[in-house]
Amino acid sequence: MLEAVTTWMKAAGLKLVAEKTEAVLLTRRRKLVPPVFRVGGVEVEIGHCLKYLGLWFDGKLSFREREHFRKVADEANRKLRIRSMLMTNPRGPREVVRRVYANLAHSVLLYGVQVWANAAKVAYRRIELEEIQRRAALRCVCAYRTAPTVAVCILARMPPIDLLIEERVEVYREKKKARIKNTVLRMKKDA
Repeated sequence: MLEAVTTWMKAAGLKLVAEKTEAVLLTRRRKLVPPVFRVGGVEVEIGHCLKYLGLWFDGKLSFREREHFRKVADEANRKLRIRSMLMTNPRGPREVVRRVYANLAHSVLLYGVQVWANAAKVAYRRIELEEIQRRAALRCVCAYRTAPTVAVCILARMPPIDLLIEERVEVYREKKKARIKNTVLRMKKDA
């Protein structure tokens, strides 16, 4: 099968770098003898997670491993650090700057939430997300790191992350219902 893919890629004018190729086994089995894959005579390394459209999936497609949340936390922290270096203000940020910080943190944290929302119900994952939100809120209001999280989030006008997750998932469900309803109505109208 892999040779067929390699042949197709060559016919399409694409190159496959066998040394950079990596495989991830998507299975729910607990004990599995990993197969050996070869592409162009080179053995392919089998990894434990896969990045697809900005989401990190583990081999069981369950988000049980912390890979996705760890990568998102690192990315959000990196972006917040860069933003704080670019937008320093010793007298405290204005409201517009506060919104930029909040939206930056939430856009990174909540990307693809419809897929991983159930995994965020686990306490330690929710705590990881809350820590990043807290850092963004601290930068928004120029508070000391010893300030209480709830107070800092209120001053920064940031709702709790678990409420934001629920809101985004509910909006997604309602849009999906509306799309299905419109499709059904269109089909009845055409019939």
